[in-house]
Amino acid sequence: MTIALSSMRRKIRTWLRHWIPRVVSVFEPEGRKGKWFEEKYYTYLFTRNKQYCRPDPNEEEAERWGHIEELVKEALNTSGKESFDSIIDFGCGRGWLSKELSRYSKVIGIEPISKVVEYGKSIYPGLDLRQGDIQSLKLLKSDLLVCSEVVEHIGKKRQAEYFKAFYQSLEPGGFLIITTPRHEAFAEWASYVDLDQPTEEWLTETELKCFAEDAGFQVVKKIIYGRPPRPDAPIVEVYQQWLFGR
Repeated sequence: MTIALSSMRRKIRTWLRHWIPRVVSVFEPEGRKGKWFEEKYYTYLFTRNKQYCRPDPNEEEAERWGHIEELVKEALNTSGKESFDSIIDFGCGRGWLSKELSRYSKVIGIEPISKVVEYGKSIYPGLDLRQGDIQSLKLLKSDLLVCSEVVEHIGKKRQAEYFKAFYQSLEPGGFLIITTPRHEAFAEWASYVDLDQPTEEWLTETELKCFAEDAGFQVVKKIIYGRPPRPDAPIVEVYQQWLFGR
């Protein structure tokens, strides 16, 4: 009975993944990658999904923060400074990471979807969360920029542009922290879970490093770590985290 129900759920999900983009395309010519669909998807994810709308980090986010904080401390040690002048959290979602980063300096969180920003301000009233995009970033300067689980949701043709903007937004001697899934693990990860975000353009370690170095960055440190895609699956080394210096 349990196996039959599980099979039925998979068939329903497959059917929905097949037909929803076609229905959406009636209203949104770009389908799942269009602005309308992205706004609906991320508004729901960060304001209503129980795992991703909570004020405290969920299990995956808490683990991710542990590694990010390691890179934050490495950046401080490398710079010889006791603190950062300012931090930008680009693609901040509801703002959970901005809140964690605020232990180290004042933080500006940038998020493109207005309803997500409004929700973030309601659960983190003291944070400076702003609606904005890559053009907004180009108007700001900081000595630490963090971009966590964002670049894989940017179209391939624009990823290089984003790395160049990251470089331009940093003060000389500043640092960039990037976290994103590894394309090397894509097939194994996708065999266990549905990847349903509007854009999934995972980067290989080599691709990411090349984008960063072409923009002018130098590698300071890299962390690779894994987690199981679901409770009954093995650990997959899915995440890459990088610290780059300007």
